[in-house]
Formats: sequence, C-alpha cells, structure tokens
Amino acid sequence: MQAQNDEIINRVKVDTKLSEETKAIFYTDWTYSAVRQCTAIPHLSSIDKIAEYLSIPAKRVSYVLEFLIETGLCVSENGLIKIGHRRTHLEESSPYKKNHIQNWRARAIDQVYDSWENKLHYSAPMTISKKDAKEIRKILLHMIEKVNEVADHSQSEELTCLNVDWFRLQKT
Repeated sequence: MQAQNDEIINRVKVDTKLSEETKAIFYTDWTYSAVRQCTAIPHLSSIDKIAEYLSIPAKRVSYVLEFLIETGLCVSENGLIKIGHRRTHLEESSPYKKNHIQNWRARAIDQVYDSWENKLHYSAPMTISKKDAKEIRKILLHMIEKVNEVADHSQSEELTCLNVDWFRLQKT
C-alpha cells in the first residue's frame, strides 16, 4: 500500500489511456502537448493564434491539430477545436518518458530569461540523509497532488508547465 502511494499515477487523475502508436507520436515533441493545451484557452481559437502564442509555424500547428483530432485528444465542435480528454499520464516505465521530460526541460531552459513575473526556476544540489531524501520525495508527491487539484478547478487562461526533478546523482 505504501509503495502504491509513492507512485505519481496514484496521485493524479487520468482521463484516458493512449495507445502505444499515439504515445510514439505525441511524446516525441513538446508541440503536441502544447497545442493540445492551447485548445483549452478560449482566446486561442484559431491555428494562427495558437501559432503566434507558441511562436511556432501555423503549418506545424495545423499538422499537430489533425493528429490531435484524429486521436480524440482534441475535438472539433461547431467549427472550434477544443481539448478532448483533459489528462493523460505517461507510465514510469514508458520508453517515451525520457523524450517527454527532455522536451519540457528544454522549454524551461529556453524560458530562463523570460520576464514573466510568475516564473520560477530553482536548482538545489544538496547532501542529505537517506531518511530526509524519502521525506522530501513525499513532500514533492503531495505538492504534485495539490497542484493538480488547483489546476482541475482553474479556468484555462495561460499555458504553463511544471517540471519537478528529484534524483540522486550516485549511480546504482
């Protein structure tokens, strides 16, 4: 029971499970997830507006949206494209996890010098006891759970990204 509680999948809601074929495409590039999330923001109601918001070509947005609609990750209603299933989750053992994490870490690095007032970048290498390492991991899992609760009840106005890393540098 304790081991299950320590897994992120048991702390976040998941609306849909993606097929392996969909995962193989969706998690290769940050634009799939970003474009999908943009469709939840009311003022981003066109390909051109999404392209401008994300600073990517409209042709890329169009291509990505076709895929998202085809897979049900977005839906087309009355000429508007909206987010389909709100939440997906990539299993810890997924071969696509490394790409997904690298894609979003690269976006975080690109934004380090951005002037957005709510941004936060933090790195803290430290030496601590094994007991405290476990305690900090529990705190982070609780924080992820709370962040998701807030996001679940939030209006879609901005696309943001939370990256959390907690790891040991010693190889086992």
